[in-house]
Amino acid sequence: MDAEEINRLKQTAEEYILAKKYLHAAQIYHRLLDETNSMDFKFRLAEIYLHIGFTEASDKYYVSVLEDFPDNDEMRMEISSLLIQSRNWEKLIEVLSLVDSDKKSEADFILGFAYLKTKDYKLSKHYLEKFIKSDNNPELKVEAGYYLGVVNYFENNFEEAIKRFKESEFHHNNNADFYFYLASSYRMLGMFTHASLYITKALRLNKKKPDILLEAAKIYNKLEQFKKANKYLDMYSEVSKRVPTDYLLTLAETYLGLKHIEEAEMVISLIDEDESDNPEVIAIKSRIQQSLK
Repeated sequence: MDAEEINRLKQTAEEYILAKKYLHAAQIYHRLLDETNSMDFKFRLAEIYLHIGFTEASDKYYVSVLEDFPDNDEMRMEISSLLIQSRNWEKLIEVLSLVDSDKKSEADFILGFAYLKTKDYKLSKHYLEKFIKSDNNPELKVEAGYYLGVVNYFENNFEEAIKRFKESEFHHNNNADFYFYLASSYRMLGMFTHASLYITKALRLNKKKPDILLEAAKIYNKLEQFKKANKYLDMYSEVSKRVPTDYLLTLAETYLGLKHIEEAEMVISLIDEDESDNPEVIAIKSRIQQSLK
């Protein structure tokens, strides 16, 4: 296939893309790739498949570029940034694990983030702390501090989580998730007034996220503001189809606070039997029994 034929096929493929006939375009680029093994065609196929939602195929072609550059850290960093779009954390970790992070410290940041997404908090903490100790990119260090706070939150290290969150607060004052984690950390430490301050900020930024609404109800239950708690539980039920045990426990506690004992008893009966040993379930059931006497 000569250069003229290659250019003609490329033009035809791009016309198919403009006409939103992506699979037709992909067929042509597959043919061109078979003929030339060009890195450009691998990238174009990856972009097409990503655009139409075939993320597995997209990632396959992005990663295949590394066959031509097995020891190129720059290319591995570039491919990892593309894999973030498809949220293929396992493949991203595989790609970045071969990067020399002494020369590319940002690799440690991305690995820390990827391990956080896979819920491997030990390795996430390792790479985020390693990145923070490096001498590069002060702004990204603030971001790493925030994610380190999230890691500590999920490891139930709430005091350390709050410390990390407070260090990055200035950079996250428009981040509802940031205020959610901060509020929840304060609640878990029994500092309910602080928790209410930060959940209010989270709600101002996002009143439709179920986790934020449920956290607000939990906090207002602890402050014995049960009508407010009920309000946010109503809002939760409007935006979420999920009915987790956490929600049912919070709703039962709200009903108890409102002296709606029968409703609390009904709600607690909806919790699966395999949760019968859950200390929170036992505590709520005990409170219901006490209220019925």
